[in-house]
Amino acid sequence: MTQQHYNLLLKRNRMLYWEQIRIKFIIVTLVYVMFLLQARYQQQFYGVFYGVLQAPNDFVMPIQWFFIMLMPVAVIGDSFNQLVKIEYPLLNRVGLGTYILSIFQIMSEMLFLFWLLWILIPGNNQYYLFSVILFLNSSLSIFIFSLISLFLSPVIAYFIAILLAMVTIANNKLPILSQFMLSRFDSNLIINLFNTIILILIVIILFSCIRYIEFTQIRK
Repeated sequence: MTQQHYNLLLKRNRMLYWEQIRIKFIIVTLVYVMFLLQARYQQQFYGVFYGVLQAPNDFVMPIQWFFIMLMPVAVIGDSFNQLVKIEYPLLNRVGLGTYILSIFQIMSEMLFLFWLLWILIPGNNQYYLFSVILFLNSSLSIFIFSLISLFLSPVIAYFIAILLAMVTIANNKLPILSQFMLSRFDSNLIINLFNTIILILIVIILFSCIRYIEFTQIRK
């Protein structure tokens, strides 16, 4: 596929993706900006992603962190599943792998916007490494969620995402996922590199299974 054809594919998929997420995206972005403005008012840049360090016999629920972690999942919803299972069969001469990668690029653009808002609105960002690692690993996690949604019911995929968020909150030392909280973040580059490699391997394994997708849905 030439770059020109790929750009046309991106343009097509952006339009389809926006049609499906438009309302959810606007609502979620407004809530997200509200959280960030509150953090700016309180002069706590790290506030929304700080999370919590659980003490024995004293469970604390970090509401903002919980909702912000699930916001991208809520926006994406079933859109990835529909773009692949319903819209892809309408195309000719486009490899499935290339098609899915184009959607990944579009989702990364959305996550980059969320990340950029977090950098610009509160101000005084001194947590550069955490910011970059959070964006990278959040993108990989969204790719994993999206690929899982191709093989499982959207309800089950949502349940898995919520369950993982709750387990992360409850366990101070949960591998990989605890790094999504600034309060638990380990700046050791080896640990972060290892975590990122694990997430990349999971994406690759799931991506290698796309040939088993059943294109049984039809456009309504």
